[in-house]
Amino acid sequence: MIVIAFLFIGLYSTLMILFTFGFIRLQMEKRTGGSITRIPVSVIIPARNEAESLPALLEALSHQECEDGLFEVIVADDYSEDDTLNAAMRANHNYPLTVVSLKDHELPAGKKSAISFGIKHAKNPVILLTDADCIPEMKWISSYSRIFSEKGCHMSAGLIRYYSLWKSPAAIETLDFYGMVASSAGAAGIGIPFMCNAANLAFLRKSFEDIKGFSHHSEISSGDDVFLLHQFVRMFGKDSIRWNLMSGSIVNTTGTGGVLSFFRQRLRWASKGKYYTNKTAVGVSLIVLLTNLFVAAGVIIALFQGRAMISILILLIKMLADIPLMVMITKRFGQVDHLAWFVPATIMYPVYTSITGLMSLFLRPGWKGRRIRL
Repeated sequence: MIVIAFLFIGLYSTLMILFTFGFIRLQMEKRTGGSITRIPVSVIIPARNEAESLPALLEALSHQECEDGLFEVIVADDYSEDDTLNAAMRANHNYPLTVVSLKDHELPAGKKSAISFGIKHAKNPVILLTDADCIPEMKWISSYSRIFSEKGCHMSAGLIRYYSLWKSPAAIETLDFYGMVASSAGAAGIGIPFMCNAANLAFLRKSFEDIKGFSHHSEISSGDDVFLLHQFVRMFGKDSIRWNLMSGSIVNTTGTGGVLSFFRQRLRWASKGKYYTNKTAVGVSLIVLLTNLFVAAGVIIALFQGRAMISILILLIKMLADIPLMVMITKRFGQVDHLAWFVPATIMYPVYTSITGLMSLFLRPGWKGRRIRL
């Protein structure tokens, strides 16, 4: 078991080195857009039970640094059980705002349905997605408008800064999330995009229609971002995906607020893995899951055998593989102080990712009062 742990640590370390190189490559990329003309954007916000957070996002969009008339906003209410609809209608804004409801049209429930319905009401060629509990930086919309003026761009994704609601230790949840964010960008930087997040995701409306939207994975509740990315890669090629690391393009969001919520969220994310058909996504997921399983097992076995140094060595190799990417992403977000929790996060990570990875094979996670369809 210890030997297998070292073998998988080697594979994992190679993967992290490649992702680190990809992230560096993206940061060095000078992106100015393909033309002076800016492409109009339709911002789609699917919302379910977001009466408290949605007004802040809608007001924040009023402060975007971009030309007048460059964007519109469509809020698509997903059968909210609170005052989300009225909150959206009352929100302060200085841009065209459309509020639509799945319930009013007796449409199927779910985030994918809400996004699709919002897109039907969109007037502009670029669709930009975010979640109702997010706040984007001030050049968010203009940065995507510039990226889609580049020839051959069908989809683009950006970075997400995380503010944990945990009282302590918040940094562990944040570092866990940043591992996924940085790896997603790093993979795209070496030409193998396989993961993204719908909190900061854009694509051409026509391209979305060409792939028939979410129809290829409509039976699965989650995956409105990852499966869509895989379909874009399949249809238009990996070069059609551009990563947005332009200044002012980051989206800010908050964490889960507790250990139980954290596990439910990670279980929901992990549950998508068994439906992956994208070879890169399958390969990376297997390497990460098996590495964590064998690292956890190897460390425990070594400790029981009185070989503590082997346990320390296994964890040390993993930390050395992870630290360059984590330094870069936390520096980018101005949260380098979170690295003070890097060691305990590294120790805990193989344990809870192994648990959620295995549990996702059997359990149906919940989300806002619903069971995810698997």
